[in-house]
Amino acid sequence: MKWSRRRSQAAIAVPLVLLLAMLATSPRLATTRWPSVSRSRLNPYELASPATRSGFEHVGLPFVPGTEFTVSQGAFGPNTHDEPGLQYRWDFDVPYGTAVIAVQSGRVLSVFESGQPGGCDRSFNASPNNVLIEHADGTVAQYTHVAARVRSGQDVSRGDVIAVTAKNGFICQAQLDFLVFRSRGTLFGSSRAEDVPVFFEGLPDGLARQGSAYVVP
Repeated sequence: MKWSRRRSQAAIAVPLVLLLAMLATSPRLATTRWPSVSRSRLNPYELASPATRSGFEHVGLPFVPGTEFTVSQGAFGPNTHDEPGLQYRWDFDVPYGTAVIAVQSGRVLSVFESGQPGGCDRSFNASPNNVLIEHADGTVAQYTHVAARVRSGQDVSRGDVIAVTAKNGFICQAQLDFLVFRSRGTLFGSSRAEDVPVFFEGLPDGLARQGSAYVVP
């Protein structure tokens, strides 16, 4: 009986070892296991489901058709886009002098021009030129590191040229910093700053993914 029990246990043990080995090396298991990495490293914007993305603020791209740009830092970017309330921001790399257009129709809420130079030094942090445009739904788009081509109080239509990119503020490479605030009461510097996730019409899935290059259709 002892010999028979040992033999039976051995017969079960060998297939069990083989099964565990197969599971450990299964590509499907490896694929489903990757989200267990620290959740702080996951990006809820880029992982959003189609249903969730449909509820994002829908806007056009801030450049004219044919413009090539790279997303050097996207939403929840670890360099400067991880501050609570200001996580849905994008750095679009384009040459200085690139035309910037309104992503929605609205009214120019403000135009800030510091008159100061810019460069890759945090001492320029407080002096980036920017244009704020309020939309019909109350959201406010901010375009930063620009030279304005509009004035405060001016009505603009989607697609109108409102600025060109320029070297001002803390900037290490030519780019446009773009985001959309929930309202004029939640702008940068307010006690309850809050930006919103954005669906970019014209991009695959509507998402501007960090590290990706695009051409405006």
